[in-house]
Amino acid sequence: AGATAGDEPRRAVVLSYLIAQLGMFIGDLDAVAPILTNFFLVTYTLTNLAAFFLEISGVPNWRPTYRFFSWQTSLLGAALTLAAMVYLNVAFAAITAAVVGAVYAYLSLCFDGSAWADISSALTFRQARAALRRGGVLHAKYWRPVLMLVQPDGPQ
Repeated sequence: AGATAGDEPRRAVVLSYLIAQLGMFIGDLDAVAPILTNFFLVTYTLTNLAAFFLEISGVPNWRPTYRFFSWQTSLLGAALTLAAMVYLNVAFAAITAAVVGAVYAYLSLCFDGSAWADISSALTFRQARAALRRGGVLHAKYWRPVLMLVQPDGPQ
């Protein structure tokens, strides 16, 4: 979130400054380069995964216009960037995964996510819709009574 005056992302600027200073303090930017490379790769991985989940969920507001786009290319892109992370350096890939997991846990536990868009509800809706469309006859062994209450509309 940006600051109120001008909406500048001050925390992000301070974090970028600290990372740059860390590289200068170490004295060798090549020591910081692998972890920064992994963070760029994990950004591409998560972007591809988001595109994959949006495509398979079938949400109506997801309409990519790139003619070579498909869920397969998104999944392949995510897998290849993840493989590139591991290929470059397994230790830094593990550190990057731990940091991403820690950021996810922090955001999940410390902030109310109800105002954020979440793909899980779209995927759950798709699964429920597919199960209803399959229908089929339920075997007597799995039958359960279903209670349906009909209630008149209340005062308008």
